[in-house]
Amino acid sequence: MMLSSKFMLVGPKWSDVMVTRNNFTTSHNFKLFDSLERMKEMKEFLEVDDLKELSGAVSDAAVHSLRFEVPSSISSTIFDAVQKVNFDGTVYNFMKGRVPAVPWYEDTSVRMVSIPFGSGISDGNVDVTIDFILSKGSLDYVDLEKHSQWVRMSGVIASHSYIVIPKLKIESTNALPIVRNKSIVFLQKLEIELNGSGIKTAHDNSTERTNMADSLDQLSPSFIINRPFYFIVRVGSTWLFTGFVRDL
Repeated sequence: MMLSSKFMLVGPKWSDVMVTRNNFTTSHNFKLFDSLERMKEMKEFLEVDDLKELSGAVSDAAVHSLRFEVPSSISSTIFDAVQKVNFDGTVYNFMKGRVPAVPWYEDTSVRMVSIPFGSGISDGNVDVTIDFILSKGSLDYVDLEKHSQWVRMSGVIASHSYIVIPKLKIESTNALPIVRNKSIVFLQKLEIELNGSGIKTAHDNSTERTNMADSLDQLSPSFIINRPFYFIVRVGSTWLFTGFVRDL
């Protein structure tokens, strides 16, 4: 898994109030640039090909870049099979994994599982969790205000659970109204990916099971994403990103 969070401040207004060295400070995930003209260096720092959104900045900008990637095999969480799923009227091949000790929460309106993906931050041993949330009502809408309560009330209901989720790649850039000075552009660039590298095909012999294994499978609960859903990427109680997926 890869989790990268980088932040940069650009322009003379920031430079005037912060101590700099050689025109900008240097660290693993933060930089201060003295001018918008340092475009090449800024793109290299954020590891992006384009920063055209900064064209509207007069002299100053702030950019936060969050990249989160989960391959199909992560330590004890292994998505090594494929299952056909009818998602909102269309059949797709989804990733399927047998995940140990999954916390579940369910009430009359929502169903949620929390999947730990281990440490993804290179300069710290931080565990990242993704919550997948499905509505149980006629509408896809879920009020996430009670999310912290759901997490507290979650519990492990089986030694293993089958989790069936789609492959995802979400990229977005949003201007945020963080500062009052309208001449300063504040951007957040997001890239979230759950990829399917290494997934076996449905005809792979290694996915065949014995009758005894099939019987054991029936004892394991399944969480199958078969309709539009929410997901929350978090470290502990701190949300890094939340998204709603309507179309695949």
